[in-house]
Amino acid sequence: MNRKRNRRNTGAIYVETLITLPIVIYFGLITWQLIDLAIAGYIVKHAAICAARAAAVIGPDSTRFYGGQAQGDLTGGQRLADVQDATWRALQAHKHFTKGGFTVTLGGSQTVGGMIDATVSADYPCAVAGLNAVCLGSSVHTITVTEKFPYQAANVNWED
Repeated sequence: MNRKRNRRNTGAIYVETLITLPIVIYFGLITWQLIDLAIAGYIVKHAAICAARAAAVIGPDSTRFYGGQAQGDLTGGQRLADVQDATWRALQAHKHFTKGGFTVTLGGSQTVGGMIDATVSADYPCAVAGLNAVCLGSSVHTITVTEKFPYQAANVNWED
């Protein structure tokens, strides 16, 4: 009698394993992607702080170091390139970010006691986009962070 009962239950464990194992693996991969995305978010936040800090230092610096570019002009040229370089150095801490996959936007007040705003948007590539619940089917998730840093420059007239 016991032999008949054991024969009927022999394949049940395999069917249960085939049903549950893909689900467990899928949730494990989602957890891994969420943790990686959270770390990427912290790195973008750090990069935005680095951008704002670099803008506070580079903006009031002497024109001779920036090819005659006006003091406080962070809209382009060598000054903005140096702020972007500082941002890229911070973003390099995460392997998924690429040098052309981010933007830096600067704003705020460039007066002593004012706050400089730096907004960094970085593209985070999602693994297996169609099956990825974290990125909702998209192949890229854009992480955008805005940080502020006090403009603390001295009121200096540089001799060129």
